[in-house]
Amino acid sequence: MLCGGGATRFFMAPPVFADMAVATGDKKYLEFMDRSWDSTAALLYDHAKHLYFRDATFLDKHEKNGEPLLWARGNGWVMGGIVRVLERLPADSPLRPKYVALRKDMAAEMDFHSSKDGLWRPRTARCRCLSAAGDFGQRVCDLRARVRRE
Repeated sequence: MLCGGGATRFFMAPPVFADMAVATGDKKYLEFMDRSWDSTAALLYDHAKHLYFRDATFLDKHEKNGEPLLWARGNGWVMGGIVRVLERLPADSPLRPKYVALRKDMAAEMDFHSSKDGLWRPRTARCRCLSAAGDFGQRVCDLRARVRRE
């Protein structure tokens, strides 16, 4: 499991292991990165929503409408982590299709939850709440990856 188990850890730890694989040429770092991603995702990823819970303390929290409480900024960090991993993975890596598909699934879900002004709100459930302009930076990071890789 990624250290701490929270969604923001997807941004920090996996790219470092991908960098280690590039620097050393040893695939064991990519294998560890992928196993760690999967073990953390097994706890935090909502397969129906294609998004991540903030951390284990949010697994049983819900919005007023009954939807799971999925933190927009945390999912932005996860998407940013995916982008950083993809930037480091070799083009022929067998892991690449997995992370490309995950990024696309998450991007589609976040697009669904974004408002007409293009911003993500602090929570992903459609509700009237203050904008989270900081999350816009995560969206830009995702768009950068689309331009560079696709």
